[in-house]
Amino acid sequence: MNRRHLYMLCSILTAIGLSTFAYKVLVLEFPTAPDERAEIWRADVKIRFVGEGQPVKVTMAIPTTTDQYALIDQHFVSPGYGLTMSPSDANRQAVFTTRSDRGEQIIYYRAVIQRTGAQPEPKTGPAPKPGKFRFKD
Repeated sequence: MNRRHLYMLCSILTAIGLSTFAYKVLVLEFPTAPDERAEIWRADVKIRFVGEGQPVKVTMAIPTTTDQYALIDQHFVSPGYGLTMSPSDANRQAVFTTRSDRGEQIIYYRAVIQRTGAQPEPKTGPAPKPGKFRFKD
């Protein structure tokens, strides 16, 4: 590798790093000063059950990114289980499967969620017209 390739590789990696930093600061509003704080939630799920040697299928609803909240990170811990996730739509699901299990089984899920600051757009439309009021005799 000659020097030109090395400089080009360093430039590309630097541009990728700076653009990632800019995205986190400008779009996700990560704090950049030590005294700043961000409103972030961590959701932890622990599923515990006793296996009886039969095939197991565990389905769990998981969060997705919306206009008001961004899913920053998520982790699955499920030793011995296969993991399948539904496509990224409004109702995402994680499906854990195994052919057989015995004894106590534990599945963990962790998500980090941040408010994006976007406010939902108010529904606009014509104002309802008041109806005629009738007195009963």
